[in-house]
Amino acid sequence: MLSLQSGSWSETVLYDFCSVEGCADGAYPFGNVVFDPAGNLLGTTGAGGNSCEVACGVLYRLSPNGGGWQETVLHAFCADYDCADGATPLGVPTVAADGTIYGTAENGGGNDIDAFGVGGGVIYKLSGGAYKVLHAFCSLANCADGEYPNGTLNFGASGNLTGTTQLGGVNGSAETGGTVFERRP
Repeated sequence: MLSLQSGSWSETVLYDFCSVEGCADGAYPFGNVVFDPAGNLLGTTGAGGNSCEVACGVLYRLSPNGGGWQETVLHAFCADYDCADGATPLGVPTVAADGTIYGTAENGGGNDIDAFGVGGGVIYKLSGGAYKVLHAFCSLANCADGEYPNGTLNFGASGNLTGTTQLGGVNGSAETGGTVFERRP
């Protein structure tokens, strides 16, 4: 965390990843972090969790704890590339007013028609500790519904989630194109 002290900035490390055997606490934090309504920081790592170094990842929370920060893994993504719950969460989590967390994982989802055979990715939701996949990409021929979601989900004016995929779509294929999507939570 950067803080302004006496006209200059200083840096404080809030948490060091891979501090648990097998990097079960996550590795390679990606993107930014976001505050939840309780003042905790939420983020994702592109690896670690489930005792793996590649293509897993975790959704984590950092909570203030006696002058420091305590990490809690909220969800450890599967250790295989094509797990139904997703893998490699690279986007910043989105937090609804009620504390429900939404996000994307770039791989997994079980639909192996994607360009690399690792699953086209998922939109997920974490509410009250329960993890649920809302959509597994590449569920349509030629990944017409998109493939490899990236970036952060946003709530549109209608209250629906919007985001992007890197590839797929009706004008693309499993190796070209991309989509902007909307999903009703």
